[in-house]
Amino acid sequence: MTDLAALRRHIYELAAAFDCEVHETTEANPEDAFAIPGRRAIVIAPIREEAGYVIALHELGHLNAPLGFLGAERRAAESAASRHNFTLTEEQAAWEWAEHHALYWSAAMTQVRDYALGSYRDFVPPTPAPPPAPIATVHRDVATFAKQIRWGPR
Repeated sequence: MTDLAALRRHIYELAAAFDCEVHETTEANPEDAFAIPGRRAIVIAPIREEAGYVIALHELGHLNAPLGFLGAERRAAESAASRHNFTLTEEQAAWEWAEHHALYWSAAMTQVRDYALGSYRDFVPPTPAPPPAPIATVHRDVATFAKQIRWGPR
């Protein structure tokens, strides 16, 4: 049997050790968790199973892994594919940090990690639309155009 109190305590101990805040909300499911890098905070659902624990570790990884948050680099990227590569790097770094700092690593935790990473790897960034074709300029003399639109005296 997993000691959920020990897993929850471990999240709070890691947060304190790395100067982070943890905000638990019963309004969220584990997969709704997120990190707020500018506040060094994570928002998580209450830890009721190993999945919630490993997701909380992952969110702490976004705050503490050297490559866990590359916001400025991602925003500066010139293409959707480049931005996506930065996101993949962030996600991989956060999961590696989570596995390194976990009290233990189980098969269920591996499944959560693999599912989450797969959701990013399977995403194909949209290809930008080609620029619109230039509008053809029609050159007509005024008299011919006036006749075409039946303007003026007849």
